[in-house]
Amino acid sequence: MSDFARSLRVDASQHVIVAHRGATLRDIGRLEEAERDLTTAVELAPDFAEAWYDRALLYEQVRDHAAAASDYARTLELTSENIDLLINYAWLLATSSDNNVRNGKLAKELALKGCELTGYENADLLEDLAAACAELGEFKKALNWQQKASALFENEEQVEQAVARMSLFQEGRPFRR
Repeated sequence: MSDFARSLRVDASQHVIVAHRGATLRDIGRLEEAERDLTTAVELAPDFAEAWYDRALLYEQVRDHAAAASDYARTLELTSENIDLLINYAWLLATSSDNNVRNGKLAKELALKGCELTGYENADLLEDLAAACAELGEFKKALNWQQKASALFENEEQVEQAVARMSLFQEGRPFRR
């Protein structure tokens, strides 16, 4: 953290440094400070996608899904082919417990875009697609995509979570977090 402080003493308007410090603070659990830095970064440089994205991740971490969705949307306006963005935004839209945030149609569009960019070889995007289909009531498709995602998993915890989601889909129920 001292390196960030030294850099900011030289030029307090360095939005990249402020954003990186905010992301670091988020990663170590200093969430209020992280939010201040990331908000400062988006105010200093409204077109700096990384700061919007990092703040969206922070909002998801504190379960403010509406704020996360807003920041993901802004990030998407700035950079539309970031795979991590597509993964996280689609998952939020497909699985949020907040009825006002869930949007299966957009989640499916984002997941499909990501799947196309990755040749349908990214398990996270396939899971996003499964969750989006389930949100839309397309449970057979959801089950199919979840099975394809599961085939790509490498650890037991992911497989167990996938099995639980497949059970929901077989019962005609979407996944919520």
